[in-house]
Amino acid sequence: MPFRQVSRSEIQEPFSRLWNLEYPDDLRSPNEIETSYRGIIEGSFEEHWVEEEGGRLLTAVSAYDWHGTTPPERITADFCLDAEHEKSTLPETFDFFESLTRRAQGKSFCLWTSDRSADRLSFLDSRGYRLKQTVPVTRLDLQAFDPSQFEDRIASLLASKLRIVTVAELDDDGFDWIPALYDATWELLQDMPQAHPPRQIPLDQYRRLFEQRTEAERRLMFVVMDEDRIVGYSRLEEAGAMPGLVRTGMSGTARSHRRRGVVTSLKATTLKLAKERGYTLAQTDNDVTNPMYQLNLQLGFKNCWNWLMYERTI
Repeated sequence: MPFRQVSRSEIQEPFSRLWNLEYPDDLRSPNEIETSYRGIIEGSFEEHWVEEEGGRLLTAVSAYDWHGTTPPERITADFCLDAEHEKSTLPETFDFFESLTRRAQGKSFCLWTSDRSADRLSFLDSRGYRLKQTVPVTRLDLQAFDPSQFEDRIASLLASKLRIVTVAELDDDGFDWIPALYDATWELLQDMPQAHPPRQIPLDQYRRLFEQRTEAERRLMFVVMDEDRIVGYSRLEEAGAMPGLVRTGMSGTARSHRRRGVVTSLKATTLKLAKERGYTLAQTDNDVTNPMYQLNLQLGFKNCWNWLMYERTI
């Protein structure tokens, strides 16, 4: 069956539909699917495809160059398949992936999947793909989370004249926090274990991303301020398709302020807020070698499953 190319806006609903069948305990709304594309550098290779038969959706694919090179050094893909047809569609899907990579002049092809299907992982191994990165998904029972155990650490942090605030509060103060967050998160990103070196999106694109966030979203973005410098960051994101669940995004501390309990205090503060607002579960994911993964386990997060990145040189 031929693949049909669609736009970024058109891929959101079919991708969400197949995703939710494959991951019924990690539902994603079409809007949440769209947010995963926002970090692609503007002008980079990006294509979206669906495969259908007799009106039935079989495959949804998003392929992109995350690093913004020309020609792209590697193509990365997120994909979901109709489970009933996976055995027959998997080989042709990967034929399509590899031909797409050759057409784009990419040197390698990467994909994300989970460790839930032994048959799929066996297929990848037989096809010459090799595991590049393991990212455990962890969840915290917020009803059992006791924030009082972190009160002394937070008090100590605040006594050192550091402040924990939301970016909405910085807006209220008239502070242009976006360039400061841009610099801080780039430092954090460079220190995170990754399969490939990161690349920073341009500041003007970064500004547009955060200017689109609502007031409610900005009140879920937390920073630690040392005067006018952001030295710690963590954010919460409501799970649109799963009431009661909140996801935590990038979290970390500037190199100059590590070993001072900054990110521990920050995450404890965000989780306390999530609990007070009635959320029952918090979910995050980190590379298995990332110190943040160990911190999350100390906070009470429990392993659920793993996201896996595989790569093949074309």
